[in-house]
Amino acid sequence: MLPSSPDRSRVLVVDDEPLVLKAHSRYLQREYEVLAAPSAHEAMELLDAWTPIAVVVSDLRMPGEDGIRLLQSVARVAPDTSRVLLSAHVDLDAAMRAVSEGQVYQILTKPCNPAQLRTVVAQAAERHQLIRAERELLERTLTGSISALVDALSITNPRAFGHSKRICRMVGEVLDSLEISQRWEIEVAAMVSHLGTVTLPETLVERLWAGKRLSGDELRQVSEAQALSERILGHIPRLEGVRNILRYQLQRYDGNGVPLDGVRGTALPLGARVLKAVIACDRLESWGLERADAVSNLREDRGGHDPRVLEALAPRRRGVAASKVVFVNRLTEAMVLDEHVYSKDGLLLAQRGTPLGTSLIERLRNFAVTRGVREPFRVLSVGAES
Repeated sequence: MLPSSPDRSRVLVVDDEPLVLKAHSRYLQREYEVLAAPSAHEAMELLDAWTPIAVVVSDLRMPGEDGIRLLQSVARVAPDTSRVLLSAHVDLDAAMRAVSEGQVYQILTKPCNPAQLRTVVAQAAERHQLIRAERELLERTLTGSISALVDALSITNPRAFGHSKRICRMVGEVLDSLEISQRWEIEVAAMVSHLGTVTLPETLVERLWAGKRLSGDELRQVSEAQALSERILGHIPRLEGVRNILRYQLQRYDGNGVPLDGVRGTALPLGARVLKAVIACDRLESWGLERADAVSNLREDRGGHDPRVLEALAPRRRGVAASKVVFVNRLTEAMVLDEHVYSKDGLLLAQRGTPLGTSLIERLRNFAVTRGVREPFRVLSVGAES
């Protein structure tokens, strides 16, 4: 049963018994857009495709992955979604495990009275709305603050954070293509994905962005820089989802990667899947590959990336704008650099592919006055294919 209107809350019902699945769906379909799944695997696919989902109602005993493990996966990829567990026989140990691992909102026994089910789902959906309202208020504050932080750091480290801005632009394109509306955590993760690199030597940062083979000591430094990013974000409330994305940004779609905890496929946070593919694509483009060739290269790595993300990353005809030459005093925020920009004495000020924001434009204008800038240089309009 697929949703027909975005105006009502979505509820996902999961049960391996067809008659029970049909009955529970029927009980709820007047008030909600109902999705039905006969297995945990299909439930996660629906959750990934139809975000946001307000409530997941899952049976406990199912072949393969049980309801508790399913709700644990739901809690990881969609923490705002309320989780309700149904079971014919719930003992104390199962209840405690459900609360601690699946973070369930409520446990109901089967067979479940329709009125009771509707009441609990209504309460769970209201909880979801309250959490989202609070989160949206905080999102605007956090996103603005972190964006200002990244802009400030981009002035002191244009190589690392110029790269970060390119990643943000590409991530935005992928999310647009996937029609993802709940995206602030993914966008923030893209902003801060290179936060720890401010501690790395510039030569190592260059080798890292170029995708060159790193020594054991260099790998240790990069690992420590990534850990530093997570520690910094750990002091900021409401960034648990962002930290989770960063934790899995190196994890392969088939589950082989870091961390080695068996999480794979659509159980991985969507943001982690997008960030991994975008960073890999940007690295290939920095070697001189066109976008289509870069995506084709990534597709050859079987199990490395989410096929749906790669499809969204592939180039599309969007009215490509021609590159043009401009001087510093003609820069606007509707432009993206089409070549590296240097001061007259050879200092890298901004990298090709970096979107122009207020702080970067001001930085370039200041350098033009104090030290001089090698101008004119080439730019593209925002949204142009690179």
